[in-house]
Amino acid sequence: MEERQKRALTRARSKLLKDLDVADVLDHLLSKEIIHHDDYDVIKAKETRKERVAALLTLLPQRGPQAFEELVEGLRPNNSWLADELESQLNELNDSSSTSAADELNNVMRAGAVPTLPAFHVPRQVYTEAVRAELRELKEGRFLAVHGMAGIGKSVCVNHALRDAELVFSHFPGGVFWVSVGQADTDVLINKVQALCERLSDDQATALLPPTIEIAVEKLRKLLNQPALRNCLLVLDDVWKPDVLAVFDLGASVLVTTRDAALVERFEGRAAMVQMKDGFSLAESQELFAKRLGIPKQDLPREATDIHRRCGGVPMVIALLCSYLAGKRRHRESRDRWQKCLDNLRSANYEKLRMQSSAHENVTDAIELSVNSLDDEHAEYFRRLAVFGADINIPRQVLCTYWKMTADDVDDCMLYLVKKSLVQEMEDSKLDTVSYSMHDLVIDYMTKKYTPDEKRELHALLLDRYLEACGGDYGRLPDDEYILWFIGHHVHGAGRYELFPSLYFSLAFVGNKLRATGPSDLLNDYRKYAAFLDQGGKDSRRRDFENFVRTAGHRLPALPLPPSAVRDPSAAVVQLALCERDVSAVYEAASRVARTAGDQLFFRWCNKEAMRWSHVLLTKVFSGPVCDVVFTLAQDNLALTAYGDGHIKLWNVVTGDEHPSFYGHTERVQQLTVSPDGSRFVSASDDQTLKIWDLEAAVRAAYGTDEHDVSSGQRSPSPRVRPSSGAFLFPEAAPRDDSLLTLRGHRAAVLCVDWSPDGAHLLSGDVEGTFKLWDVLGGPLFEKEKAHNGHITCCTFSPDSTYFATGAADGRVRLWSTRDASLLYTFSQHHLRVISLSLSKDNNSIVSVADNEIFCWVWDTSRRPSRDYVEVKMQAPNEHDLYLCSRLSRDQRQLVVGTSSNMYETWDLLERRVISTQRGFAGSVTSLVFSHDGERLLAGAGDMVTSCSLTRTPKVEDSLQPLFSARFASPDPSSLVVAAITSNNGVQGQLDRELMVLRGLDGTIVTTTKPVGEKICITEINQAGTMVAFGCEDGSVGVYEIAVASASRAEPNILGKHSQRVISLQFGPDGAVVSGSEDRNMKVWWPDRTNVTCSGNDGAVTQVGLYDSSEGLLAVSCSRDGTLKVYLAASGKLLSAHVAHSGSTVTCYRIVRLAAAARANGTSGRGESPCPPDLVVVTAAVDGKVKMTRLSTGAVVKSFTLDQGPVRTFQLSGDGSLLVTGHDDGDVVVTRTDILCPPLVLKLHQSWVHDLAVSPDGRTIVSVGDCLAWWRLSNKQCTPEHGRLSAQAPGSPRLRPPEKQYFSYWSGRPVEPPAGGGVTAELRQVFAFRGTLARRLAVDDDWTTLVTIDDAGVLYVLQVM
Repeated sequence: MEERQKRALTRARSKLLKDLDVADVLDHLLSKEIIHHDDYDVIKAKETRKERVAALLTLLPQRGPQAFEELVEGLRPNNSWLADELESQLNELNDSSSTSAADELNNVMRAGAVPTLPAFHVPRQVYTEAVRAELRELKEGRFLAVHGMAGIGKSVCVNHALRDAELVFSHFPGGVFWVSVGQADTDVLINKVQALCERLSDDQATALLPPTIEIAVEKLRKLLNQPALRNCLLVLDDVWKPDVLAVFDLGASVLVTTRDAALVERFEGRAAMVQMKDGFSLAESQELFAKRLGIPKQDLPREATDIHRRCGGVPMVIALLCSYLAGKRRHRESRDRWQKCLDNLRSANYEKLRMQSSAHENVTDAIELSVNSLDDEHAEYFRRLAVFGADINIPRQVLCTYWKMTADDVDDCMLYLVKKSLVQEMEDSKLDTVSYSMHDLVIDYMTKKYTPDEKRELHALLLDRYLEACGGDYGRLPDDEYILWFIGHHVHGAGRYELFPSLYFSLAFVGNKLRATGPSDLLNDYRKYAAFLDQGGKDSRRRDFENFVRTAGHRLPALPLPPSAVRDPSAAVVQLALCERDVSAVYEAASRVARTAGDQLFFRWCNKEAMRWSHVLLTKVFSGPVCDVVFTLAQDNLALTAYGDGHIKLWNVVTGDEHPSFYGHTERVQQLTVSPDGSRFVSASDDQTLKIWDLEAAVRAAYGTDEHDVSSGQRSPSPRVRPSSGAFLFPEAAPRDDSLLTLRGHRAAVLCVDWSPDGAHLLSGDVEGTFKLWDVLGGPLFEKEKAHNGHITCCTFSPDSTYFATGAADGRVRLWSTRDASLLYTFSQHHLRVISLSLSKDNNSIVSVADNEIFCWVWDTSRRPSRDYVEVKMQAPNEHDLYLCSRLSRDQRQLVVGTSSNMYETWDLLERRVISTQRGFAGSVTSLVFSHDGERLLAGAGDMVTSCSLTRTPKVEDSLQPLFSARFASPDPSSLVVAAITSNNGVQGQLDRELMVLRGLDGTIVTTTKPVGEKICITEINQAGTMVAFGCEDGSVGVYEIAVASASRAEPNILGKHSQRVISLQFGPDGAVVSGSEDRNMKVWWPDRTNVTCSGNDGAVTQVGLYDSSEGLLAVSCSRDGTLKVYLAASGKLLSAHVAHSGSTVTCYRIVRLAAAARANGTSGRGESPCPPDLVVVTAAVDGKVKMTRLSTGAVVKSFTLDQGPVRTFQLSGDGSLLVTGHDDGDVVVTRTDILCPPLVLKLHQSWVHDLAVSPDGRTIVSVGDCLAWWRLSNKQCTPEHGRLSAQAPGSPRLRPPEKQYFSYWSGRPVEPPAGGGVTAELRQVFAFRGTLARRLAVDDDWTTLVTIDDAGVLYVLQVM
């Protein structure tokens, strides 16, 4: 049907429902093919006449313009008055103007009690259209919630959205009915439901007030089921309680305005939401000022802008100020009235801002009336709320502590204040708690109401209550989402300055606060309260604690709290502090705690003084992946960071403080560039747009107040800003755009952008190979489609802005003229993706970086690129690395390149070599930027940005590979010998893949080998700790004697070669060495320099060993394909071969001696094989299977299948009763091998478990991966289900353990296995590495000393304290 026909049908609907019998028209409509036989049957099947008419009227608008005419024709014979009514309505619509349509809409609004729009209001088109779009999709039985803070204009927005005739008549022909709900109790709600029922029906029977809400709801349900009302819309305004929605959940379409988004969560799948921004935009505030005051928008004074910024555009405050200013216009005109208005706003002097149209003269009077209505008890509780600042959520638990009340009593008290409109209540469904807050106007009232002495008393009261609750132990201050954020504010407010040192120099408090707030807030407190901490220069500890928090604070929140934290919550932070230098006040504090810790386990890092100390200034953890980072020009302390979700953060690189974010992009932001004058910046995004932002205003706002001011105490961010504050709660859902200008035109994701040095142009490139040249006002100047045959990944202008360069995934670098975008030259030497470009200051050279190579082109002419150039190529030192980003230093001498191996390299472009590296980042380094003074570098990796000092970094440094061997030559831990492989990290001229031997607990370097011609990849130390064997990439095998004291570089003794890389080594009796290689051979090297080759393996030999037997020395090999072979070491004769695994790749082997294996099945196996009967090979594969195979017979002693998947490492306890496995998902699984018990799964690591150690008594496990964890086990007596396991022949049924039992470190106690026994575990300590992971672990026989090396090349010799 046409729109006018639909409206005519809607107008006549009530008369048709009253008088029509569908039998009079159905046959006619069927004959004219307006309806079909199926439609006929459906309509006739309806039970009542009205239902049949309603079904027909719903169907007809879908059947085209002829449906109306044929309906009229069908009505003529028996229902001529209805036909006349339809024609009359249509003719009226044809003859009427839009004014009559508006009048009709107004009639519908009045009938539904929809409020009249305010005389002065600002149509907020973005939100209005968003509401209308959702209403068009709103079906019966579904909800639409419009959510926002109090006073934001939700009701006006919804009201304005409903002033759309097409929307109302097409989608809600049954009408629109408005119910103002508010904080209605049951009795009030009954009255509101009754009033709605009376509007829906003329029946006098509905006028009787129902006695209960249930009866009222049932009455409403019956009315809404009437055909005439089936397509109506219910608007529930200002809903506070979820119970209200349940009352109106009667099958109708429902629109709700509310301050609590959680209200509609219970209707998941049936509810949509429109989030309203928490304030007018500047343009909207100006529009309201102009309308209310009757002056042109352009004539508004600049104070209007200042007022908007000061109040955050809160509509209620803007309206209040409009009323104040309008009242002033009756008197002498003066520009000073704007300034006075602004001054009153700054000083919260609302008495001066009188609302002429209000029942109260000003806001303060209205609040005063509410306060005066309180009884004495609640007036005192309200007074105590004056201790809390603005924009703060006050969790219920905080008030429980402060007021010494139960949660129920707090709720009762606060509910009273909520009803008085002095407090707002919010439910946090995720945390299952309730929080409270006060509007800024109430906060301002309390600030002026109560004296400084009163507030000092309240601060002291709150502080004393918390100290009482934690028993004076700052480590036990509750993480209640408040006190750990604001305790410094309350200490200062109470005047208890003597508490500052005891708090902020307490490791228990530091650890507690770091876990709750992160490093940035704690660093801010150290600076804010410096005068009280330093005590006039008498205390020097603050600098050490600040440095500790800045460089190591980000590690603590990522570490789990061991169960011992229940007894000692400071255990984790003390262990972290013990890694500080011995001269640090932080280390001294940690040592004092460790010495008196009782049975709490701590490690002493014995060799830390010999290690290089980090040049990291700060590590900042963000809430998502970092895409790009740049410094602002105005402040070297401020940087911009782009997120993967599209928003951009301004933050302080010294303190970590975060400033308000920039929102506008809807997808990932790829690159940021600051304008030459530093006033703006531009961003490129996957949403196919560029955006220009006001950086100058953001920087000014960031430094608008004294950051060291302690008077307000509000520089610490609230953990959850309250919905009624100026916070932007849902950036991902709201249509917010803070940018000054959006540049559109790209048809694909924009990957790069640059701002010309003369400030006149912008350049951008996208994934389709198109670049665009823009003027700074957003006008496109030139566009070049298919400028490259792949993504344009980088672009940059020349220093004089006369030309620009683009680099792409096709490996080409092209130079273009800025004047006309003509191609000047193409460099085609790259074979892989170009990731960055840099042009020299003098315009005669260009540096380009590709996936694994760097090119520098220098041409002879000084001012313009030409074909006469010199090409310089620099190859990545590690062929496995991929370059991901780069930055050229300001002097253009050094190029810093981020890599996929969690590090960055610094190249000297004149010397054409890597001069330094920095390793140990949390992920691939994807963004880099120099500070403008050249003293600092920011590196983005994963969700972290690290600030590195360039003045503290050593030019050249050696580090160690994480693969090493270690031996304790005697029971004395100081007999430690470590054989490690050096890494030069790509620095030419430094030791790379050479052998370095270190002795003792302090890691003293004893000697290094001279070059052997190829890189060393594996080492092994003999039992006495006097010799080291090594294998190389080229297959060479060598040994050399370890010097007792420091000596010059030793001459290695090369024994011979395999044809491929050596992957396994072992010492045997009498100095013999056995090696395995990827060439599938095992070789035995004798001290007389002869060797024997044991061939015939079917895969790379990953494990080898030499063992005595009745027939002489045996050589055992384990191959990657699961084959086990035994040879005579003297001759290389193959004695036996067994297959432990088939069809699955073996990940790790262990050759062990188990007495239980010799006794299994009552046979020793002698006579069948020369192998010792207790020699067992334990193998694990990627399919999660672990097998124990006896070498003497090839019998599978035991077999297990673990649900965790691939096993990366395992160990057996000394008696073989415990099998401990490490997995790809970070699980450590403990399985009893002697009896049937559920395995115990220890969940801690977030990535691969690389190595394990089990103490001889089976009571302790140490696991190594992304951290080092020390577990204590306790065995419970198990009842065997099938007796002791006996040896099984190959192919016999395997033992599959029953359901697993998990260990949870969050519970603070071990998790008991189910009935039947098993093993329990307790996490005793966690040690965090400087790098991201470690791969090997060595432990002495007494289990007092541990050794490992992380991927940052740092050696750790740890002793149990």
